Amino acid sequence: MLLSRRTLFQSSAASLALVSAGCSATPTEAPEATLSAITEQLLNDYPEGATSAGVDTGARAALRGKLTDRSGAGQQVIAAQVGDALARLERIDLSRLQGEWRTHVDVVRTAYEIARDGFAFPFGDVAILDSNWSYRNSPYVLSQNVG
Repeated sequence: MLLSRRTLFQSSAASLALVSAGCSATPTEAPEATLSAITEQLLNDYPEGATSAGVDTGARAALRGKLTDRSGAGQQVIAAQVGDALARLERIDLSRLQGEWRTHVDVVRTAYEIARDGFAFPFGDVAILDSNWSYRNSPYVLSQNVG
């Protein structure tokens, strides 16, 4: 199965429904609940992504028409949330996961590790988490290959 952002959003939403229905959690972080929470945070941080994925309806309708906070303070908030998400992902025992769930957790963990490293640079947003800006992760004047 090819993992795309849309697939991640859909699987996270389905997982959230299962967790909400009363599925029992494991002693370590439950991957379904963790990925669902991370997905919701990602959609809140980058609401344009919710609109472009077509999931700004129902409970997420408030995301429609909102924009990402690209101010310095807004980026610091997102960077802190990336660190929190990584801490949650590290509490998932990968040895207990099989198949697609192990792949999902690995992919999200890797993306968030890259984002964490990217936030160490002082020039703003990290494109790895934002599906609408994924082709420009540097100031335009420094990146001649995207102009």
